[in-house]
Parts: sequence; C-alpha cells; structure tokens
Amino acid sequence: MRTLLTIALFSFGCLVQGKDITPPFALTKQDSIFVSNVIKDMKPLTYTATPTHRGVVLVMVYKDYTLIETLVDGFVEDLVELTNTEIIVYPRESE
Repeated sequence: MRTLLTIALFSFGCLVQGKDITPPFALTKQDSIFVSNVIKDMKPLTYTATPTHRGVVLVMVYKDYTLIETLVDGFVEDLVELTNTEIIVYPRESE
C-alpha cells in the first residue's frame, strides 16, 4: 500500500510539474511568417523553430545534412551546416 501511494504521489507531482513548463518566449507574428516562408522554400524533412531572447533558432533536417539558422529581425544572422563528416559555419552576410 505504501509503495502504491508513493507511486501515485510521484506521478501526480510529475503531472503538476509538467504543467508549469512553458517556453519563456513565443514566436512573434513576423517570426512565424518568416519561418513559414523559409520552410516552404527550403522543404526540409523536419524542422524545429525555437524562439530565444535574441531571435529564432531554426533547425532544418534533410536526408544528408542539417541546417541551423539563427533568425534575427527577419534576417538570417548565423548559418551552420552539419554533415556526417564536417561542420560548416557560413560567414555573415554584410549589410
């Protein structure tokens, strides 16, 4: 009985704790539109867009490589390509 109660309390605690987990930042409307346009153009197999304090980190997965882009104010600020053999960091575009 004590074991069952312990498991029930632990499970309830995990559920309550899970509800408190919210992302600290949300995608703005401008960021959502930009990410949507990039995804339509680049056509990755899967992608994840994570808002941060500085912008959005967009990870796009393809068959042979992964692209990681940092989007700030509607521009690609950083671009990194990960392959099976190397990591390529592209230089920033000059404004």
